[in-house]
Amino acid sequence: NVRLQGMNRLTSEQFEQVSAFELKLQLFEMHLKAKDLSHFPACPAMFPDREVGSSKHAKHIQILQQEFSHRFEDCHTKRPLFQLFTNPFTVDVTSLPANFQTEVIDMQYSAAMKAVHRESGLMAFNKVIDQAEFPNLRDHALKMTALFGSGDICEQAFSMMNLTKSKLRSALTDEDLQSVMRLAMIELQPNIQGTASQKKCNISH
Repeated sequence: NVRLQGMNRLTSEQFEQVSAFELKLQLFEMHLKAKDLSHFPACPAMFPDREVGSSKHAKHIQILQQEFSHRFEDCHTKRPLFQLFTNPFTVDVTSLPANFQTEVIDMQYSAAMKAVHRESGLMAFNKVIDQAEFPNLRDHALKMTALFGSGDICEQAFSMMNLTKSKLRSALTDEDLQSVMRLAMIELQPNIQGTASQKKCNISH
């Protein structure tokens, strides 16, 4: 699924995509058992002489469902924590660990926090969570944000390292390599004009 690929993707968002696909598989299985090919319009044209849509074909979908359930079993057990990170105002408090429950109740009844969550994005909302008032929720938001949703950033880092550390740069130290890698991987844009405007020119006579 291309929606799971790319950088800067939150793990919670990717789990939502996986959950949606699993629900689609259940729908496909049900339709195939009923010989309803609404979601498979190309099958009648490709196999005009065969009966497509039966328990036999639905079994393959069922096997795929089982594979998804097995591979994402750990994510399914953490579904309430993903929901807590995505929208703490709709999560069921009783499904959460005890250390989150009282903080979630306070947040769900905070009109100010609801307004911030509604008007700003997820990342902007998590930045304004007060460490003193919601320490556990703040730590949870940081942990969820730090999770790697894919290995794209690692693959990009290795590719950049191979391009940088070549035979022609044998004098490159580990510290210099680390600095080059950091500059290559971050997306921060330097504010050169702003920095230059803060400097005072010394005019020599």
